[in-house]
Amino acid sequence: MKTETIDLSRAYRLLNHGPAVLVSTTDGAVPNACTVAWCAPVSKSPALFVLAISDEHKTWANLAATRECVLNLPTVDALDALWVCGTETGHDGDKLGPAGIDVLPSRVVAPPRLACCVAWIEARLVETLVREDMSLVIVEAVAAETLPGVVDAHGHLDVARHRTLHHLGGSRFMLPGEVIDRA
Repeated sequence: MKTETIDLSRAYRLLNHGPAVLVSTTDGAVPNACTVAWCAPVSKSPALFVLAISDEHKTWANLAATRECVLNLPTVDALDALWVCGTETGHDGDKLGPAGIDVLPSRVVAPPRLACCVAWIEARLVETLVREDMSLVIVEAVAAETLPGVVDAHGHLDVARHRTLHHLGGSRFMLPGEVIDRA
């Protein structure tokens, strides 16, 4: 069997098909958000999620200080917001307002929800694991909401109508394909 070697610095791209999220935080005065491609649920009860966030991001500093964030779920309609939040820094001040990204108040935590998204998970910091190039953050959900009709009768995200973005690396994204129900 013939195979091709993959550079280990790009190996993550083979498995990175989860939806990209926008993680919003605040420093108490200025809201901020960053694009996070590596986000996964790790527990149902309590509802825990792991995020990979560089400790150089303003989002990391805000999360470390306030211990709160919102996991905002964008769809293809929010690609521009996803791009701005992933390529601009929050260290220079407000990047959301100038980019036209509207914020909404959250129900439980101080950081805002992003209006361009279809679902929101408000969360509190549980644990961090700091590494050299990327740190892992575990957060616990304290509230979750969607726009009406975003989830189907079984509680699944209706990806046919609300197409999430999945980061493949660099400027490349994909949309979910066909849904298969083995049942």
